[in-house]
Amino acid sequence: GDRFSEGAAGCRYLEARGVPHSALACETESRSTWTNLLRARPLLKSGPVWIVTDEPHLPRALLLARRLGLDARGWPVRGRFSLEYRLRERALYALARLGLTH
Repeated sequence: GDRFSEGAAGCRYLEARGVPHSALACETESRSTWTNLLRARPLLKSGPVWIVTDEPHLPRALLLARRLGLDARGWPVRGRFSLEYRLRERALYALARLGLTH
């Protein structure tokens, strides 16, 4: 897991760009994608859920969201990511596809 809350970081990012806090459903306790999705699920209304995350992480985030029954769509945040990080995400995606991790 991460040292910070993915949900809190995302909400801060959106608020800094003008999205009103009242328009956001912020889950701020989780430190992993799986836990974030699991805890956010009750906050989400019906319809598609947009997952915005870095490009290497997006396939795994979408896989996990769909595994939880969410109608998930993705928006990749492009950037410069290390080869190590890209390989890590590919390995974790493969393990998640096999049901060995989340």
